[in-house]
Amino acid sequence: MPNHASHLTPALRIRHPWILLIACVSFTLYLVQACAMFMSWYADALMIAVLIAFLIMPKYPRQGIWTALCLIMASAYMPFPTPPASSALMVLLIATLGAIGPYDALIAAPLVLIAIIYNPYRADYVRPLDGWQLAGATMLVLGAVAVGTMFRQIQLRRQAETQHAKDMERLRVARLLHDNVANGITRALLLMDSDVTDDAQLHDELTQALTDTHSIIGTLEDGEGRMPVPVSDDIATAVEHMEHQLAQAGFDGELLTNTTSLRLSPAAKELLCSILKETTANMLKYANPKYPYIISLYAAGGNTVFRITDTPKNTAPEPSHQYGLSSGLARHQQQIERIGGSVIISYDHDLFSATYTLPMRTP
Repeated sequence: MPNHASHLTPALRIRHPWILLIACVSFTLYLVQACAMFMSWYADALMIAVLIAFLIMPKYPRQGIWTALCLIMASAYMPFPTPPASSALMVLLIATLGAIGPYDALIAAPLVLIAIIYNPYRADYVRPLDGWQLAGATMLVLGAVAVGTMFRQIQLRRQAETQHAKDMERLRVARLLHDNVANGITRALLLMDSDVTDDAQLHDELTQALTDTHSIIGTLEDGEGRMPVPVSDDIATAVEHMEHQLAQAGFDGELLTNTTSLRLSPAAKELLCSILKETTANMLKYANPKYPYIISLYAAGGNTVFRITDTPKNTAPEPSHQYGLSSGLARHQQQIERIGGSVIISYDHDLFSATYTLPMRTP
């Protein structure tokens, strides 16, 4: 069932829905007590203004709270008694201010404290306030500021976690599109440009790219949350597939691997398989098959090390190709560094060399 709340226009949304409950409670308390106490026309006008401020709180929280606070504080110096709930409402409004703004509560706290202490018309006023009452009022106001600020920090942390999860999912979708779809299309284009076109392999590459595209689109259209985590390829199988694709393209070299000693988390394993696919696509695009390559994959010092050395077709420091923008290399570097690994890339004597280091999990 679609979420109709998500389709509301910005003018109809309430930024802080929980403020609606606070506004209703404040509205009810103030209305019940003020109606019984206010008799003069200027007192009734003040009561109506305060009630209007409570009504606009859900839609405009900061403006509504500040308006209500200023009106209630002003009533403390008016020549008529204020409702007993006024002090409690000011404390509640300060806590609410602390929850929606970083500095509003700190500004309002001393003003409210003065209004509470120097209200000669408060119904329960005792002359003069003793030290315990002053200390109690001060602690109450400061406690409201602390509670509101703590609630705001909790909200900000949850928002940051939610945004981080969205960013990671967006990066993962981009990586899946690049590794599974873009690289598949690139391999198909390279096959078409080659002297001997393997129609069956070309058909398989395009079919797999189309299947992956439909899978990703279908998941995004569901709108039910995160994309499912695909079953990671076995690293040994990914290495064999890499060697097979390079051999089909006419490459020759040494591939030295020891996958039995690799202990990677599922996320790191998926990332390594993605790097293998990206390396294969980049070699097909940029490397010169006339020269041998050297690829090694092994465990060393608690890390998984993947190293590739080949000779590029274009010996310039930044080789280019008509297919693709080579964005996968930068994306993989960011992901490896995020989990505590490293990437070293160099050109030396017309040789391209890249070393990927991924931390292994403890046994």
